[in-house]
Amino acid sequence: MVKVLKAYKIYWHKEVILLILALASVGLLIYEEIVHPNGNRLIWIDRFDFVVACIFLVDFIWLYCKSTNKKQFIKHNWYLLLASIPLVNTWTEALRGLRLLRFIRLLRVGEHIEYGIYQNGKKNTSRQK
Repeated sequence: MVKVLKAYKIYWHKEVILLILALASVGLLIYEEIVHPNGNRLIWIDRFDFVVACIFLVDFIWLYCKSTNKKQFIKHNWYLLLASIPLVNTWTEALRGLRLLRFIRLLRVGEHIEYGIYQNGKKNTSRQK
C-alpha cells in the first residue's frame, strides 16, 4: 500500500509540472495574440513552446509504451497526442491547452483514491499491508 501511495505521489507531481507547463504555454499564446511581440521576445516564446511540446511528446510516448492495451490508450488519450505536436504556430500552441483535460481527469481519480484511504474522516486501517 505504501509503494502504491509513493508511486501515486510521484505521478501526481509529474502531472502538476505538466499542468504548469500547459498553463504557461496557453498564457504565452494569449500574450502573443494580445501584445504581438517581435524580435528576440518572440523567438524565446517559440523556443519555450517547442520545448514544452517535446516534453509532452516524450510523456505521451512513455505513457503509451507503459500501457498494456495500446488501442484503449489511444482511444482515451488521443488529445494528449494533439497537445504534443512540436510545431510552433497559433493552432498547435492552442492544442497545448488540451493537456488541462488530463489534469481534470486526475483530480477525479484522486478523489476516489483518497476516499479509499480515508473513509468517514478516519484513516482506513482495515487494509492489508
